Amino acid sequence: MILGGPLDLLYDTESFRFFNNTDRSGMTFDQVYGKIVDFIRKDTRNEYVLGVGSDSHEYKDYICFVTAVHIHRVGKGAWYCIRKHIIPRVKMSLFEKISMESHLTYLTAEKIIKDELEEFLDVSERGFKFEVHLDIGERGKTKALIPAMTGYMKNLGLVDIIIKPNAYVASTCADRNTKVL
Repeated sequence: MILGGPLDLLYDTESFRFFNNTDRSGMTFDQVYGKIVDFIRKDTRNEYVLGVGSDSHEYKDYICFVTAVHIHRVGKGAWYCIRKHIIPRVKMSLFEKISMESHLTYLTAEKIIKDELEEFLDVSERGFKFEVHLDIGERGKTKALIPAMTGYMKNLGLVDIIIKPNAYVASTCADRNTKVL
């Protein structure tokens, strides 16, 4: 697969725009960080899980990639937003598709770690877990990809790596939004 044109935009973290059902105008990373901090400040004594995950869906003429950022106030609700990117359909192997999903997750998680992780930790009295959710699992064709994709994510260092069936940020939040254009 040769990158270029619309595929380059997948990796430009400065142009990332995130959306959710209440803010359809597109949020920058800074605005997403603000929403997460506001969400934590509403109950600083609760336990939190911050997760990032991606999924994709192939259509006849294009591929829709979605990355979700999900903050869970354990036992008391959640807030999430998505970044959606549609590219012209290109021939991809399963490894290439899962690699691209994993890389989009990695870029988002890395930016959170680099930019705001300390602030999130400071706001929450109990701290929180930071997880990367990968759309791979012990069942099905992606089983063989587990060592490569989890190994890649270990470079992040500060996160737990979650795979299916527990990777709800990728397999639920991101997945459901790949089917809505």
